[in-house]
Amino acid sequence: MVLSRYRIWCVTEGIYVYAYAATEPTTCPNNAAHTIDSTKTAVVEQRDPIILGKTADYTMAVADFGSIIRFTGSSSQTLTLCALTSNEVGQSVEAVKDGTGNLVVSVPTGYTLYYKGVLYTGPTTITFGDTSLRIVLVAMSTTQWHATADCRALRQTTSAKITADTSMNSTTFADLLSVSITTTAGGVLLARFSGGFGQSTTNGQGRFKLLIDGVIQNAAGFTQYGSSAAGAIPNPMALSCRLAVSAGSHTVTVQWATGSSGNTISCKPVTYPNYNGASLVVEEVGA
Repeated sequence: MVLSRYRIWCVTEGIYVYAYAATEPTTCPNNAAHTIDSTKTAVVEQRDPIILGKTADYTMAVADFGSIIRFTGSSSQTLTLCALTSNEVGQSVEAVKDGTGNLVVSVPTGYTLYYKGVLYTGPTTITFGDTSLRIVLVAMSTTQWHATADCRALRQTTSAKITADTSMNSTTFADLLSVSITTTAGGVLLARFSGGFGQSTTNGQGRFKLLIDGVIQNAAGFTQYGSSAAGAIPNPMALSCRLAVSAGSHTVTVQWATGSSGNTISCKPVTYPNYNGASLVVEEVGA
């Protein structure tokens, strides 16, 4: 059985997502309820047979290079690296942790492992993280390994968008969009907000803030020059942030306000569907 890495267009999220599978996926790997465009699905990589059912600690062998070692235990599991010769230099192995608990890599005596700017000298163990973590381990020399976390180590995602015409005429910030997400240990939140807005007053201003648990993470604004007709000129806005968070419930919110009294900012996806709208997407990924 050949394992392939598929690139899948998720219509719901508006992004490409990736998944390893023996056959072509028919659903989004982030959320089976999402809509995908199967005409854009493509194989971007093929791998050797996957190694399944590692429910306990495991010491890898040279024969495991080019494969994926999938740990499925309900607690922390340790992958012990194997001895290297010149034949293995440049080869890689992938370790995936499903279920719960941490993935731990044991570096034997006489070997080093480089990860996120730190050089670890064996004998030592490195705790990489928990659920849905994917680590690629590359043999850089006969005595050194390099580990890299897959940037698509996505744990979960949630989103919200404006579906009805709405407006704001106050200089006091109020919620525009908000989502809640419950994270696991060692998680990082990635929040992305974008939209197009109208302004009722020439030279009027719109102001926006992105908050996580009530704390401002990013802020920006715009000034509209020209026509004062609400929605006549699209004003783009985008905010994003990356924040490591503790396990538990978190709230991500986008707030908006006008720059001065007497003017109104608006988001009218019904009246102006071609250039008004707003959405907030929040993802939890491995640290």
